[in-house]
Amino acid sequence: MLAPGKDLPLAVRDKEAGAVQVINIALAGEGPDVDRSGFYFLVDEDHTPSIVLPMGLTGTYGATRFHSRFVSCSSSVGRLGCTVTMRMPYRHALRGFFHNGGRHPLTLWGWMQGETLHTSVPTEELHSVSGGDQYEGQIMVHPYQEITLLDVDGPGRLAGLQFFMDRHNDRPNSNENCVEGNFRYYIDGTDNPQYESSGTEDYFGSSFNFQDAPYASDSFGVFYNRYAGVSGPGAADDQVSAWRWHHDDSIHFDHHLRVTWQCGDRGGPEIPVSPAGIAWTAYYYRSAPTH
Repeated sequence: MLAPGKDLPLAVRDKEAGAVQVINIALAGEGPDVDRSGFYFLVDEDHTPSIVLPMGLTGTYGATRFHSRFVSCSSSVGRLGCTVTMRMPYRHALRGFFHNGGRHPLTLWGWMQGETLHTSVPTEELHSVSGGDQYEGQIMVHPYQEITLLDVDGPGRLAGLQFFMDRHNDRPNSNENCVEGNFRYYIDGTDNPQYESSGTEDYFGSSFNFQDAPYASDSFGVFYNRYAGVSGPGAADDQVSAWRWHHDDSIHFDHHLRVTWQCGDRGGPEIPVSPAGIAWTAYYYRSAPTH
């Protein structure tokens, strides 16, 4: 049992170079408490976490099974079992923790498996940047607003993105057309994006408001989708939680990378009239110092 607000140390590695390769986790508790939990890692001289892996964005609030090349989960409300394959290198030290960010105790079974590299020093460092959560901490994005999800200096490469969106279509004069908004990559200080998706669901390999979710491929998929197809008072909020890895189609940058998402698409066939609430975690590798 892990009390609310407490950390459980899971791994301490000192005076070696290595990488955490696989995380296995199983936990149970109140649904929102499970969602607000997560892993964090202090790498080398870190005093604040460089890597945070939130459990909630995996869609623990909906009963679903999800299996891809990098993530495999099975969950119901308040219960979650996941295996995450995400290479987290360290040059000489690593400390890993599980954090209960909820309001009640959690029952936790979990362990980490890692390979130790004695003959080579990692050439990359994994980092993450998070925004919001799927409950009170949603970040509201208004029609046609473009919000920055990641803004980092390089050299490096984008590793992946977890993304949650609540359409908030249960209100008068609302709709769900923020889903037609695009992801954009601005590489090395350019004013125009080198990449722009054709819609939120398209970026995660889906279409038509994620109606085929949940599903998974090797590199992208949707953990959870609630799609009512209606809006206005009495409608259920449409929500989606998706994940995409960029291991097979890496986004490299020499000096700078900015990743954004826009609520709706200017000039598109559908006009957003109400805001969306979002949360996300972006993962990126940065080239490690040579010394």
